Amino acid sequence: VVVACSGCHSPHEDVIAFLKAHEHEVSAIEYRVGVPDELSISAPRVLEIDRVRQRVRPDGKIALRLLGPVKVVGLTEKEISAKLTRLLQPYYENPKAQVRVADYRSKVIYVAGQVSGSGSSGSTGGSGIAATEAWTSRPYTGRDTVLDILAESGMSFIAWRSQVRVIRSSPLEGQQREIIVDIDH
Repeated sequence: VVVACSGCHSPHEDVIAFLKAHEHEVSAIEYRVGVPDELSISAPRVLEIDRVRQRVRPDGKIALRLLGPVKVVGLTEKEISAKLTRLLQPYYENPKAQVRVADYRSKVIYVAGQVSGSGSSGSTGGSGIAATEAWTSRPYTGRDTVLDILAESGMSFIAWRSQVRVIRSSPLEGQQREIIVDIDH
């Protein structure tokens, strides 16, 4: 009991717990469409919806000619394609619809600190070096890595690369999960 209470667990266990905490929400394989993502639809045999781009409305639906409102929020690109193909079957013989996310907007990654960003929170630096902490946001595509996001965000030369903090909100209200990543390592 004493060993269990003294906190004898490895950093590896912390990493596993951090990754598992949002396994139900975050998937690098399949992105789930949300409000206000924009979808691009391709259906060469169905002129009513071929080459259509639709933004997901606040009610989670897109409006298509012939089909009317179609609920797409929470579905993957493949699931939406299958749903549209199924809905088109009474009107067309062997319809095929392909859907892809053209503009990711429902999920956002925020990067704050020593990055070249669109917002700033003021000047820092007690060492005589004037530095501005900035923040920026990037759309989450489901295929993002920490290195990709940091590379796109433009880390400054004075950023503390061995103490990059990755913070995720928790499914429980008011809680968050945090892990420190050593980018140099």
